[in-house]
Amino acid sequence: GDSRFQVKCQDYTRRLMTSGKAIMLVSHYMQNIQGMCSRAIWLDRGKMKMIGDVYEVTEAYQKDIHANIDVAGIPGKEATGGFVAHFEKVLPLDENGRPFTTIETGRPMAVALELVSSCDILCGRFYVNVQSVLAGRQLMSASMLEDGLGVPLKSGVNRLAVRFDTLPLLAGAYRVYACVRNRDGTSAFSNGFLTRPFNVISHSDSCLNGSGSLPKILGVSGSTARVSYEWQIPEGTLIK
Repeated sequence: GDSRFQVKCQDYTRRLMTSGKAIMLVSHYMQNIQGMCSRAIWLDRGKMKMIGDVYEVTEAYQKDIHANIDVAGIPGKEATGGFVAHFEKVLPLDENGRPFTTIETGRPMAVALELVSSCDILCGRFYVNVQSVLAGRQLMSASMLEDGLGVPLKSGVNRLAVRFDTLPLLAGAYRVYACVRNRDGTSAFSNGFLTRPFNVISHSDSCLNGSGSLPKILGVSGSTARVSYEWQIPEGTLIK
């Protein structure tokens, strides 16, 4: 279906999941498997090849597909049964370059990318999204496609990173999605990759007026970002 219908289906599936029902999803699309499942089964010609943690199974599956494709004549588009490249690593890092499972709102964050390519590629254009686990929607991104940038990729391991000066997200669970496309953006060199979830916590107030004594009622605005702001009203009228 079109993108709107896909979003509708994904939203419905997430509602089923949060209601406590068990779901079995059958797909070749690793992003959906990683985004919706906690465990995975890899079937090969009708036989179970691997079962376990969804990230361990999907990563092993993609490595196997990548190792067994014939890349001759397909340097710019998806191959039958796989892609010409795959992500070995997409790793969120804190400001000290260390992997984390929890980070505070407003802190810097980097994402280390490690892509293995089956052939030399003249121009690869990466994009990285930070998504909400609960809503499954993109909240912030860095994109070479939007920046007008690209990098050559060599056959073998390619490493790069992207740094966000601040992580302006409210407390909650998030994950990173990464992909790389060709020069005109019409074809993916790799399958999309979703990281394991990480938690954002908040210890500071965004309101520059300071914190008041009235009851705090969260979630009414529906916002997912936390940026600094200040109420500008007649002096002495702000109830705190």
